[in-house]
Amino acid sequence: MSASRAAGLLPALALVFNAFTWGLSWYPLRLLQGAGVHALWATTLIYVVAVAVIVERGARPRVTEAGLPYLAAYELADLGLG
Repeated sequence: MSASRAAGLLPALALVFNAFTWGLSWYPLRLLQGAGVHALWATTLIYVVAVAVIVERGARPRVTEAGLPYLAAYELADLGLG
């Protein structure tokens, strides 16, 4: 494959990757909508779960290592995830 052909293929691959990522992000929202959950509540639920996972998995060790108190309104176990 020539360099110019490879350079022309790169934008197409980027577009396919973007479409795939966009589709993956919409799939859980569509499932919740199909279950009768309003779009606003579905979006809120997705963000709450994502933030809970990020905070639980990544922030706790860094916060406690810095000698700061780690305060959380809920844990993953409270959400049935851990």
